[in-house]
Amino acid sequence: MIIDDDEIFLKELEEMIRESGYETATATSAVGAFDIIIKEKPDLILTDLKMEGINGFQLSLLFKHHEQIRNIPIIIMTGYLDEENSLWLKNNFGTERFIRKPFKPLDVIARIEELTARKY
Repeated sequence: MIIDDDEIFLKELEEMIRESGYETATATSAVGAFDIIIKEKPDLILTDLKMEGINGFQLSLLFKHHEQIRNIPIIIMTGYLDEENSLWLKNNFGTERFIRKPFKPLDVIARIEELTARKY
């Protein structure tokens, strides 16, 4: 599941991930994503941090406190924080990984492979 309010970025990221052999679902808002995630229970969630309405912080907390989806790994994508904040994000918001925008496509795929490999 990919969540980002930048529709152009969202489509490009979705295409890249699909070309790497993964199925995707997308949403341009946290509210729109919630119902999809409850229904589909994706293997992981890639979410932007800064979005209109519910942001990535609030979204991560919402997911981690929901019984049906709390174990789905969350990867935060943002241009606003740096690597030093990744431990803070994990400890306070339950995120598994952090990717700083702009990023290299292979970095995203490597993190996806790492987290989905744990499940299987």
